Amino acid sequence: MPSSKILVTGATGFIASALIPALLSAQYAVRAASRRPGDLEGVEWVKLSGDGMLCDWRGTADGVDTIVHLAGLAHFHWKAEGVGAIGRLKKSDIALALETANVTNSRLLAIEARRVGVRRMIFVSSIGAVASHSPAAITESTVPFPDTDYGRSKLMAELVLREELDQSDIELVIIRPPLVYGPRNVANMFRLIRWVESGLPIPLQSIHNRRSLVSIDNLVPLILSCIHAEGAVGLPLLVSDGEDLSTPELIRRISKVTDSPCRLFPFPKSFLLSMDFLFGIDVFRKLCGDLFVNSAGTFDRVGWKPLIGVDEGLRRTVGR
Repeated sequence: MPSSKILVTGATGFIASALIPALLSAQYAVRAASRRPGDLEGVEWVKLSGDGMLCDWRGTADGVDTIVHLAGLAHFHWKAEGVGAIGRLKKSDIALALETANVTNSRLLAIEARRVGVRRMIFVSSIGAVASHSPAAITESTVPFPDTDYGRSKLMAELVLREELDQSDIELVIIRPPLVYGPRNVANMFRLIRWVESGLPIPLQSIHNRRSLVSIDNLVPLILSCIHAEGAVGLPLLVSDGEDLSTPELIRRISKVTDSPCRLFPFPKSFLLSMDFLFGIDVFRKLCGDLFVNSAGTFDRVGWKPLIGVDEGLRRTVGR
């Protein structure tokens, strides 16, 4: 029976909402750190304070064996002025906000982890730290070249963690998931599902791309495996559901799972991308582009493989 204590940052977020119950079920003691209080029983909750977006991590890692670092600023803003987790920030302020929340806070947490001497830190980064689109499969050895403010902030967070922990005994594990979906997620997959369910026409039939995604029910077991797996340390780990889909095929799968009409129709890709440019959004660039990963290295090093496929993941997401 595990006796170690796990600190989970970003403890009221989407990934943590699935991870913490799994940790408890595995008999881990859990300390949850968040700016907002949580109410899950059996968890030691720590409410974070700090100046603006900075977090005061002092004392949060005392007596902790492993940190799972999930806290950060999300990137699901669809308009130039920002919505969702970024709020109503101006576009000019987004890069600074991301740097503060994702990079500086990670550095400060690493310093605290080094001070108290935790054994391992698991950082859930993003495939965006490598690229937001790529015509070739991304592997664990692909040279990162992030092309968004969010992706750059995640890569910088990885780098500052390596820098701060390099001369310590702390083992650093980095996971780079693609789009994560599941119940209670209100980000991009949620919006796509709602679009399909609305019955409105979808102008994406002519898109021929390839994208990876990962169900929360596949990502959480990987994080659990990384708490002790020796092979997890080193190169970043990649994860997916093991089935890469084009956007039209994903829409067809959603249509089937939700019993909704599939109203795809062809439309020139160039016009879709021009709409992104005109309205200051990046919706269609994501829906039209390629971004897929090869997670074979993760299986070789950790022994992890996806437990469920895309169809089952979608069914769980929509509650069917």
